[in-house]
Amino acid sequence: MTDAEQTVPPADAEGALTLPPAPDWLTPEAKSEWERTGKRLLDAGARDIDVNALALYCEAWSSWRHAQQKIVEYGPVIRTKAQYLVQSPYFQIASKAMDQMMKLGSELGMTPRDLRVGQPDPRLAILKQQLLALGLAPQVVNSLIAFVGPLPQQS
Repeated sequence: MTDAEQTVPPADAEGALTLPPAPDWLTPEAKSEWERTGKRLLDAGARDIDVNALALYCEAWSSWRHAQQKIVEYGPVIRTKAQYLVQSPYFQIASKAMDQMMKLGSELGMTPRDLRVGQPDPRLAILKQQLLALGLAPQVVNSLIAFVGPLPQQS
């Protein structure tokens, strides 16, 4: 299966959603971010993750981190050979990467508002346990839970 075709994390033997391996073309720092961010998304109740958007987010994070380290090392303003003070080129790289991270993070449902709204409903967890206790296959249970979606709030 190609990255473009994979948007739903595969389920393990118990039916729990798992994060697919990071694409091999990611930088080492981006691969670490893939694990950290992917786990955060799954823990927040994500049922499908656009792996291409996640990979781009992780690369943007890696670029931002590298540029930010250079800003800390050299400062946000540098002196040219002609002794003029100019904004560090790393500042522009960091700024562009932050913009990309904000857009992709929003697309992935990573804003604080999204993460609050996306918290799993404990009633669905109870329903899932009951369906599994009836002997339904984990994949069937996950499909049913996804079909049911959010339950109405109790008054």
